[in-house]
Amino acid sequence: MILIRIVIPSGWQVAGWLPGMSTLESVAFQFTKETWMFGFLLISLLVAVIFYEARFLGSSNYVNILTGTLTISAFGLLSILSANGFTFLLTWVLIDIAEFATLILLLKGESKHQIAITSLFARTFGIFLLILLLVLQSKSNQYSLENQNPSYIGIIMILVAILRMGIIPSHIPYSEDPKIRIGIGSILRFTPILSVFSFLLVLGSQNFSQSQNNWLTAIFIIGAVLGAVSWYLAKNKLDGRPYWIFTLGCLALIGYLRSSVEVISGTSAIMMAGAAVLFIPASRTRGINLFIPLLVAGLLCIPYTPTAILPVGFWSGQLTIANLFIIVCLSLLIVGLIFHATRKEEELDHQESWVWLFQVLGLTILAVSPWISEVFFLENISSFNYLWYAIVLVVVSGLLFAGRFYLNRENNRNLNIYMQIKRGMDSVLLFIDRFFRFEWITQIIKGLGKFIEVSMNLIVRVLEGDGGILWSFLFLVLLASLLITGQGR
Repeated sequence: MILIRIVIPSGWQVAGWLPGMSTLESVAFQFTKETWMFGFLLISLLVAVIFYEARFLGSSNYVNILTGTLTISAFGLLSILSANGFTFLLTWVLIDIAEFATLILLLKGESKHQIAITSLFARTFGIFLLILLLVLQSKSNQYSLENQNPSYIGIIMILVAILRMGIIPSHIPYSEDPKIRIGIGSILRFTPILSVFSFLLVLGSQNFSQSQNNWLTAIFIIGAVLGAVSWYLAKNKLDGRPYWIFTLGCLALIGYLRSSVEVISGTSAIMMAGAAVLFIPASRTRGINLFIPLLVAGLLCIPYTPTAILPVGFWSGQLTIANLFIIVCLSLLIVGLIFHATRKEEELDHQESWVWLFQVLGLTILAVSPWISEVFFLENISSFNYLWYAIVLVVVSGLLFAGRFYLNRENNRNLNIYMQIKRGMDSVLLFIDRFFRFEWITQIIKGLGKFIEVSMNLIVRVLEGDGGILWSFLFLVLLASLLITGQGR
């Protein structure tokens, strides 16, 4: 990926895979300066996952895990390199098929299969909406999704992005096994959202009315705040990962509403910081602790860092309530990352030296990948000088960090206040989390199915049971036929 970016810096496109087609679009792949970054970050994550999974060479599932990891990543890269909606449609189908096959092989237990099916069903519905989008595009004789399209096109694109990111329904662990959740689980979680980032950039911004923009921004701001608070209060990094992805997905959609490419690119760099935290070994050493300042520095929007372009889209040159909430969200993400990265967790098993070395190598690749990608954008980043934004983030993050540290001290009064606040927040967040898991829809569907089953059994029993209506009707027909034909006697 690095060589491709160096040799062909302006990008390229490969089209005409299916010549002579009469459809609106044909299969076409490309890489641009913007979408190359998503592909590079995905491949960096893939290498880190492979290094991490090296510890499970003796596992019976190792071949299945490695095969699934490579297959999903390959289709994910194809999706990121898609050049039009038709190609995104095909590659998303391939991703879902590969993911479904991998989960069926790896997961044991009916409940986990149900979780996987529910998640894939939501993303499949996103594919149907994309098909609707392409049909509407063809019907209106528009050969590209440009910002002259009607506003309903933008609404459908937002819905497609939400469903395909995998943030709705809310992430539920496919497995309780950490080797699956950290390794291939990272590929399963991060591949769809990176693909959607590329989708939003390739198909471009859309028209939204002022009212649509306002209420959509409000929804995503509320979602980002709730996700950031959940990440901040999560018990550990694995439990907090769904909220990390959920928050960044909401922030990216806010940037899309503002027609800001910078926000989508910057959030992908932030995302890798959260992915890197998953690979930080539980047994802390001085060398491992050096990664934490590197990760935090990349999140503060300091000039010449991977997130230096975020203030361009997030601030938009004006002071609004939404922009203030975005600063709070970013601060909560930063402070939560520090807590999760520094929290000591129990080792699952003894690690040999070579296992620890490969994990550190994977962590190194993840930590430096946003900085490597930034090298190719220095010309643009050098013009962004929002040092005051970084200072504000440092101050707000410092206040949040100090507040949590102060409340965590052994002070009974403060501890009681903190526990009361936390219980209240946990109750609200738990309700919201359960709502967005949409398990209640599954229960409603099961209830409807049970009602239909009972109703059908009752009807069958009434109509066909001993002495049922159908038997009575049959005897009446036979008696009538005998009387009509004169054979009654």
